[in-house]
Amino acid sequence: MDVLLPIKPDFVNLIRNSHKNCAGRGKRREFRKKIPKKYQLGDRIFIYESFPTKRIVGYFRSHEITQDTPKKLWAKYHAESGLTEEWFFRYFAGCAIGFAISIDELRFFSSPVDPNVYKKGYRGPQAYSYVDSALANTILYHAYFRKQ
Repeated sequence: MDVLLPIKPDFVNLIRNSHKNCAGRGKRREFRKKIPKKYQLGDRIFIYESFPTKRIVGYFRSHEITQDTPKKLWAKYHAESGLTEEWFFRYFAGCAIGFAISIDELRFFSSPVDPNVYKKGYRGPQAYSYVDSALANTILYHAYFRKQ
């Protein structure tokens, strides 16, 4: 099932720039303390750029999710993290397990989508929210065909 994942604007920019320059470094993995149970590899992960943007700016698909200790995730993926070691371990403080989600098939919308289009007073997910097919179609319609 597709999901909506909140990502801070600085990290969205890291993702965008990492995929533009194709240098193999930068932010090519999204790290999380937990992942949606219903998510299956290849489903869309819509990017909700959090405050102050508060817009759905694109999506990606993941073809690999690695579950391991934060120490092993850092050792394996630090070059693809776009993060400092200090920030990474501060984020995972107290966690025995973490997840590294590959960012594949990335697409940014030329017109970011205001979630209030489909839900008035939308506040954005804390960790993630599921996106059913009707909602996914609405997001894609507003991103590609309708000016807001």
